[in-house]
Amino acid sequence: MISKLKSNTSLGIFDQMIVSGGNFATGILLARYLGLEAFGEFTLLWMVILFALSFNMAFITKPLLTLGSKNEQPDYFSTVYSLQVLLALLTFGLTFLGGSIANILNLVEFSIAVLCSLAFLAAAQLLYDFYRKYCFSRMQIQIAVLIDALFYGTQLIGIIGLKMAGYASLENVLILLSVCHLTVLLIAAFLGPGLSFKVNKVYQTAKVHFEFSRWLILTAILQWTSGNYFLIAAGGVLGVAAVGIIRIVQQLAGLCHILFLTMENLWPVQAAKAYATSGIKGMLKFLKFQSFNWLIPLTAGILGFLFIGEFLIRFLYDVDISGYYVLIPGFCLLYLFVFAGIPYRILFRTLEVTKPIFHAYIIGAGFSLMAAKPLLSTFGLYGFVGGLCIVQILTLTVYFYQYKLLSNSTQFLRS
Repeated sequence: MISKLKSNTSLGIFDQMIVSGGNFATGILLARYLGLEAFGEFTLLWMVILFALSFNMAFITKPLLTLGSKNEQPDYFSTVYSLQVLLALLTFGLTFLGGSIANILNLVEFSIAVLCSLAFLAAAQLLYDFYRKYCFSRMQIQIAVLIDALFYGTQLIGIIGLKMAGYASLENVLILLSVCHLTVLLIAAFLGPGLSFKVNKVYQTAKVHFEFSRWLILTAILQWTSGNYFLIAAGGVLGVAAVGIIRIVQQLAGLCHILFLTMENLWPVQAAKAYATSGIKGMLKFLKFQSFNWLIPLTAGILGFLFIGEFLIRFLYDVDISGYYVLIPGFCLLYLFVFAGIPYRILFRTLEVTKPIFHAYIIGAGFSLMAAKPLLSTFGLYGFVGGLCIVQILTLTVYFYQYKLLSNSTQFLRS
């Protein structure tokens, strides 16, 4: 059992290295080939996809990781898959409709190719995320590794090919990404569960997922707002090129997400099993032990980024960030706060008490909406970094307070 757990953990880390490394390499190529302004536009467009993905994670994949390990119904995964397909189709329609309305109102200028690619990518990302989380919930992590290696390998080769052929533009990149997604989804469809469009089953599963994640769904909207509104506001106050530089620094510092996302993928299943076998005390012991162990490589990575981050950005992206250096220590501090919040969220989700997560994000989103533009206008990049850190501090404060209330409850003490 222990050797199997270590094997799955190693595979999970390796898979996340493929994903994070693929995204990292993609960011380098796009920043170098498109230029800062076009890369900044790509970053802002991708936020639409991140919004859809955050909603999908709240309603589909996060419940799947927790409930899937507890569910004994043989057709549960097939029913969730059917629900996922329906949500992906709805996402395509809403993204296309929203982009068309924005075009008509002259809020943005989308070509048909960009609009269709954006809508397709929003839907495809949901399906792609489902296949990965399905593999993790079934502990078939080796399949996730194969899917991710194929996807990012073809994507990187395609981007390099566009540059060599002289067709590296924002529109062509979006089309290429759509083709890569379509290819890997067609393959993954044969490896995932079968579809089960039984209306009653789909309805009941949707109801169970909604009961589990009713607060997480609202949280997804608030999380996207608290996490991304500062970047959107920076585009208006500091300029699109500044967004490109912020995204470059964020990507390099974001290698920490190899740890964060692996934690989010592996810990919920393991925490749920610890809770089922040893109760709340066993789950808390698991979370504390894992948090301490994973803090060591995180600290090493952050210190390395502080010392050589500026050199790496110049070497990899060919960008001078002398006027943006505050972003490096700023993101290092930010990710320490982000790390501290992950065990709390997994604890709350395992206990199926997701309301505290909602409370934390509503406070963070409210602060972002009210403070982003004043902070950016007054303090520039310092306001950007400081604002993001304050959001995380507010979030941790809410988590700690709710945990204390929960730990003092009779049911908690008896478990």
